[in-house]
Amino acid sequence: MKTLLRLLGFGPSKDEGASDAYRRGCTHMKTCQFDQAIAAFSEAIQINPKYSKAYVSRGDANLLKGDFGSAIADFSEVLRRKSNDAEVYKAEELGHRLDSAAGRPRTNASGAKEL
Repeated sequence: MKTLLRLLGFGPSKDEGASDAYRRGCTHMKTCQFDQAIAAFSEAIQINPKYSKAYVSRGDANLLKGDFGSAIADFSEVLRRKSNDAEVYKAEELGHRLDSAAGRPRTNASGAKEL
């Protein structure tokens, strides 16, 4: 119903809805409710698939939860999109830390191994 109302021009815009979900995720992160945070960030991404901050934050939540595979997937998505230099930098640095912890060689955003 909310989607129908939004399509008809009623209710919050796409960006507002994604921002609201993102803010809920941030609130859950502050109280270490990682599953709820992941759900809220996922909602933000579903509303606006180009919302890179939500991918980074969901990656952070997955990382703190210990779900390294999901964290890497979220950080990789930000790197793939290259939407914002600060977000790309954060995702790349976190990716390097995960690689280092797993004993994998360090790579740069283009996938080339660093020496």
